[in-house]
Amino acid sequence: MKTRLLLFSVIAILLSGWSPSIESGGRIPFQLNNPDRTSKLDDKLKEISGLTWYEDDALACVNDEEGIIYVLNSENGKITKMIHFAGGADYEGITYAAPFFYISTSSGTLFQVYKDDPQLKMRYNTPINWTNDVEGLAYDSDRHFLLMACKEEPGLKYSIQNKGRAVYDYDLLKDSLIAPPKYIIKKKHLEPFISEKPKFKPSGIAIDPFDCNIYVLASIGKLLIMLSPDGTVIDVVTLDDKVHRQPEGIAFSP
Repeated sequence: MKTRLLLFSVIAILLSGWSPSIESGGRIPFQLNNPDRTSKLDDKLKEISGLTWYEDDALACVNDEEGIIYVLNSENGKITKMIHFAGGADYEGITYAAPFFYISTSSGTLFQVYKDDPQLKMRYNTPINWTNDVEGLAYDSDRHFLLMACKEEPGLKYSIQNKGRAVYDYDLLKDSLIAPPKYIIKKKHLEPFISEKPKFKPSGIAIDPFDCNIYVLASIGKLLIMLSPDGTVIDVVTLDDKVHRQPEGIAFSP
């Protein structure tokens, strides 16, 4: 039986091979600050942002300046394939829903890219914009929805709550963003779990295929937040900034 892995992408570093043992005092079942393995990435990935499990033993990620999907060997982080799908932009999130990759920009544009032919692609303009700053993207296979995690303003055109950080649903069957947000994460929800006043701006999001809990990663604040499917905060762990220098992407193995 293979160990279930939780993987983070950091500038030029891939942290992987997490042991399934509970962090001291918490409910997140991974050794977050003591990774079993690290892999040094190619210099092309200095600005790595989004990360997703692809297929077999492969990962996929995006550099936040180029319209290129990089496929990586999950064991050593080596680039095995490059898929050019668009020109330069601020690409922040990537997820895979066979046979398509989905990539989001910080201003809320979504790209759907067929894995075997990047010319077979669609572009969707969502109501999210640069004031929201999308940083994380995950695929919910049970509902065939995307989860879009926003780093800045939670409301669309400042129309709703101006506190907290939002995660929106995107319905892939209807090609439509669902408003209001599915989740609003506020500092008061995090305070019972950590000793210091929390700083929190999402940089990644993933769904654990084992129990369907949602993990929201924050580079600013160095936090990993575990939510139940109904949005209840289950646990919050502070990440060691010597290990996680700038965590931008998060993914689970099957």
